[in-house]
Amino acid sequence: MKTFGDVRALDGVDLDVPEGTVLGLLGPNGAGKTTTVRCLTTLLRPDSGRAVVAGIDVLKDPDAVRRSVGLFGQGRPGRVRSDVGEVAGGADLEGVRR
Repeated sequence: MKTFGDVRALDGVDLDVPEGTVLGLLGPNGAGKTTTVRCLTTLLRPDSGRAVVAGIDVLKDPDAVRRSVGLFGQGRPGRVRSDVGEVAGGADLEGVRR
């Protein structure tokens, strides 16, 4: 669970994603998509519950989780990356090796 003041941003989320799967989260604004991703990638600490990514507990070994996942956001609103080269260039800006 993750709360922000009186708002429960996440409550009862249960995902089981097979290894090697590319996962996209879809839903309306305010549904908890970004909060879920931030908790699973160790960018935000959940208030309670358990999160395991690639067999690694997010709270017990966040560094190992970070080594095991890849995350690429949608970028700036209204801007679409046009080709693979541009995406790879974006990775360079973030310090990610090709």
